[in-house]
Order: sequence, then structure tokens, then C-alpha cells
Amino acid sequence: MLFSVGQDDILSYTFPLDCPKMDIVECHSDFTYAEKPVAILWNNQRLKVEAILASWNTPGERCFRIITSGRDVFDLTYCEATAEWKIQPISGG
Repeated sequence: MLFSVGQDDILSYTFPLDCPKMDIVECHSDFTYAEKPVAILWNNQRLKVEAILASWNTPGERCFRIITSGRDVFDLTYCEATAEWKIQPISGG
């Protein structure tokens, strides 16, 4: 994965063609991993999390509904068994 910083400090990512695209979430972690998402990679742009609208746990998962700086809403799910994130757009995106 390659990345570059463009105008307005927007971080752009480029994935090699043979690399499977994965959902990327930057998060703040203190006591446990994935305590607070701070940014997501969506459509090759880094979107800052402006607010966490809701958070909940299911067996083996941590879930968040967030709103980004662009006012788009996403559900984020972190699966503890696979250590992978899933990003699902709710509005916008």
C-alpha cells in the first residue's frame, strides 16, 4: 500500500492491483484495542471521525456508528476473531 498527502492534508492511499482491498480504520486504544475510531479510509481518502453517534458490543465484535468530517454516516464493526474492520455506509459515502 502506498500513500501520499495532498492538499488540505488529505491522505490518499493506493493499493497494488494484486492486493485485496481491506477496510481500514484508525483508532485510539488505551486499555483495549479499538476503543475509539478516529479516522477511516473510504474511496482512497482518509475521513476524520467527527463524532461517535453510538457504540455497542456483540459477541466477538465492537461496533460504532460514526459521522465524518464530510457529514457522512458509517457503521464500523471490528471483529476480534479475525482482527478485521468492516465499514458500512449508512448515509452519504
